[in-house]
Amino acid sequence: MVRAFGDGSPVIRPGDVVRQPTGIAEAILRGDPTKAYPHVREIVIESHGTFVAVSEADIREARRMVEELEGLSPCFSASAALAGVIRLVRRGDFPKGDTVVVNLTGSDRKPAPAATRIHWLRAAGGEWEPEDSDDEVTQAVWQTPAEVRS
Repeated sequence: MVRAFGDGSPVIRPGDVVRQPTGIAEAILRGDPTKAYPHVREIVIESHGTFVAVSEADIREARRMVEELEGLSPCFSASAALAGVIRLVRRGDFPKGDTVVVNLTGSDRKPAPAATRIHWLRAAGGEWEPEDSDDEVTQAVWQTPAEVRS
């Protein structure tokens, strides 16, 4: 996307596609952004933004900065967004008076194991109630305020 945008292209061209992308920011390793690029490009143009490429070192530096300053550990993909802002600031291409939101989400960790049990609700008499009357977890969560007081 950075190459296509820098060249003023409204579309991703064959030479812009990365056939086997690698890197630490897994959520943004897409290789072929052909479908998304025109939409993202339009948003970037409308918001007077830009695309910027960053290195793994830039991403790690941005992540360390957030960890040290904010006590948060964002995922590498979110850290890539902050690394882009840092790169723009350092090269003097960032409007100092503007307000910018950088969405720092997630964490690079293994997914939690799937729940071993699903707790279902069912409609009964125009209201919702736990489907399994022996399901203590759902019963405890689903108690009405009157039931909790009694």
